[in-house]
Amino acid sequence: MRTEGSQMGGVRIRVTGFYLRKACSILPCRQLARMVMVRHLLAGFLQLCWRILGVVIVLVMLVGCWAGLPKGCPPDCVGANLKGKDLIKINFSGTNLNGADLSRALLQDANMSGADLSGAVMINTNLERANLSGANLTGANLHKARMSGVILDEGPQLLAIVPAKVKEGSVGTRLGWIKADLSGADLNGTVLTRVDLTNVNLTAAALDGARLIGADLSGVNFSGGVLSKADLRGANLRGANLSGADLTETNLNGADLTGAILIGADLTWVSLSGTNLSNANLGGVSLSGGWLFGANLSRADLSGADLSWADLSGANLHRANLTGADLSGALLKGADLHGANLREAILTSTEPSEEEGGLDILMEVDLSGAKYDNTTRWPEEFTPPTSAVDESEILDTSR
Repeated sequence: MRTEGSQMGGVRIRVTGFYLRKACSILPCRQLARMVMVRHLLAGFLQLCWRILGVVIVLVMLVGCWAGLPKGCPPDCVGANLKGKDLIKINFSGTNLNGADLSRALLQDANMSGADLSGAVMINTNLERANLSGANLTGANLHKARMSGVILDEGPQLLAIVPAKVKEGSVGTRLGWIKADLSGADLNGTVLTRVDLTNVNLTAAALDGARLIGADLSGVNFSGGVLSKADLRGANLRGANLSGADLTETNLNGADLTGAILIGADLTWVSLSGTNLSNANLGGVSLSGGWLFGANLSRADLSGADLSWADLSGANLHRANLTGADLSGALLKGADLHGANLREAILTSTEPSEEEGGLDILMEVDLSGAKYDNTTRWPEEFTPPTSAVDESEILDTSR
């Protein structure tokens, strides 16, 4: 035992090695020794706990994701119960997941390219940024799946299988094919280039910024959905239901929307150059500032539509219903309004002397056979051509 200076009754003890027992014979030093021992023991215990916790975390990361996977899965996961599993970044490339239950599973950033997902159940599954290119999704149920950023290129069909009505006197349940239910699905930023989504239920689905170039969406139900800033160039949307959908700043150049329903849809600043909208129902839509250069709107219903400041130069509006439509400030150079219904339509311009929808531009518009009456609002000093039909005069004559 060595002494250094004085403390606690004139003696300061330096406690080292086997002198500890002797040092503790003095009361103040005994208390000090206990404090030192407790401190060292506590520090050692905490260090051990941290080490154990680290081992547990590593085991969870390495084993937890794979726990419960059937033997041989992957690649053979036929009918596997993977419900709620954490499978983030898993490599399921080429894996057979036919009939597997993946509902509520976490599959973010997973590689599922070329996988067989036919008949798989993926209800509420998180597939964000997963690679599904070339995957077989026949019969897959993706209801409310989160598919933001998913890669799903080149043509797989999404089909769902459900019980069909059984004919009277038949035995058992007959199964019939219908298209997949993706209602409410999060598909923001998804790559669906040239994918066949015919008749898929996309009601209230989110496809904000999605890439659907050349995709087949004919007959799709997308009412109330979000397609803002999506790329739908050359897409087939014949007969699609897009009523109430958000299509702001969407690129629909060259798309086919023949007979599509767009009632109440928001098409503000949309690009529809060369798009086929013949016989489409666009009643009450907002196309303000839209780009419709050379678009085919023949026989389309545009009653009550907002086309203010839209570019309709060279557009085909043959026999289109423009009753109550707002075309103020619209660019109509070379447009064909032959036989169009212009009753209650607004064709005035805030600046009639300029080209945007003004007097000079209407002189270059084909208004032959167009129907108008005293409720039609023309640019100041503009006189409709005699080839147009003034129905207010017809009405006065009939009286």
